[in-house]
Amino acid sequence: MIRHAQLSDIPQISELHLRVWRDKTWQGSAEGDAGLNHRIVENLRQIYFGHPWRDGPSRPLVHVDSNDRLTGALCSLSRPFTFRGKTRWGTISSEFVVDPDQRGSMVAISLMRKLLQGSQDFTIADRANDRSLRLWRTTGGTTAPLYGYHWVRPLRPVKFSLWWAGQLRKLAPLAHAARPLSGIVDRIVLRQKGNPFPPVTSSLTSCTLTPDNFVELYDELVVDELRPEYNQASIDWIWGRLGATWQEECQCEKHFVNDKQGRPVGWYIGQFIPGDVAYITQMVARQQFRQDVLNHVLSHAFDAGCVGTIGRGDGQFFEAVLTSHCQIVQGKHVLLHSNDAEITNAFRSGNAFFTLPEGEGCLHLTAAVERLPTITTPDLKSNLSSHSELPSHDTLHNTVID
Repeated sequence: MIRHAQLSDIPQISELHLRVWRDKTWQGSAEGDAGLNHRIVENLRQIYFGHPWRDGPSRPLVHVDSNDRLTGALCSLSRPFTFRGKTRWGTISSEFVVDPDQRGSMVAISLMRKLLQGSQDFTIADRANDRSLRLWRTTGGTTAPLYGYHWVRPLRPVKFSLWWAGQLRKLAPLAHAARPLSGIVDRIVLRQKGNPFPPVTSSLTSCTLTPDNFVELYDELVVDELRPEYNQASIDWIWGRLGATWQEECQCEKHFVNDKQGRPVGWYIGQFIPGDVAYITQMVARQQFRQDVLNHVLSHAFDAGCVGTIGRGDGQFFEAVLTSHCQIVQGKHVLLHSNDAEITNAFRSGNAFFTLPEGEGCLHLTAAVERLPTITTPDLKSNLSSHSELPSHDTLHNTVID
């Protein structure tokens, strides 16, 4: 039986998450079982029942068997979006988990179909694996490939290569052994004219982005055809959740960017850890300043001591990424379901404002950004432009869905 989740279900949902993900995600947690379970319970309460859109058309779902034992759970919340001047509801699904003993049953497909039967205008799942993609397509859903890739920009090429190798179990010892000499080699490499990842400079200035700045400039800077509606309550909740899911040693930074005359041109939110990779959660810029804002991000990351920068695909920054010596890695799938072809086209053509805070970035229980996106594609432009589902960057905003 499928029903709406209740606050009293949270302990069982937490136990289900622990049972399914412990070996893959939380193995060896220093917190111990009790500490880890407590953290998961608190996070589940926030993402299931603590958000400011509890009156939206979608609510979290659970599946229970004949003995009232919880065998599946699907977190969802509905956010208001503006589309061509009208409010439309988008449902974000996350933390989809099914009891391993029920994997061959209809629990997963039943939960997903129940979610998609709601009155929302579209549904998104933006950290989906291949299994979820196959399941999604059986319901008539599609993907939004412009939002499903990650761009990667090495800043200190040698240290970045060692960082990358260090994420792989077999190469980690070798990467650790080579680390002491990496700084010296990087200083030599960065001086070479043929360096494929030259240092980036920026003439822009920045200061701390506040909720007031965000609200004041949101309508002016975010001009996408489809975009979420923001207010003080939603900003407070989302930023609070981002802070809760970042690595504890370094909280997210929020930067408001100005041009030489002091005029606001954009902002960015991210995590900048010296010796690690900078993770960019959100970038916003006026059209003519997108390259400049990206350069400012890269320059700030370098000055902060980061070895590289990773951000998720964004239709508005597509061309800036292409010209900034970035490489592309395949991230999780961004799944989309809507009966409105025009909304689908907004996502497929890159004309929707949909960054990590708009999706699952503030909903999941573990790290806000994937530590290591999976498949590297060495030729950035040819791979993106020739992808079977991806429109060419020259025709981003002219794509029509048949």
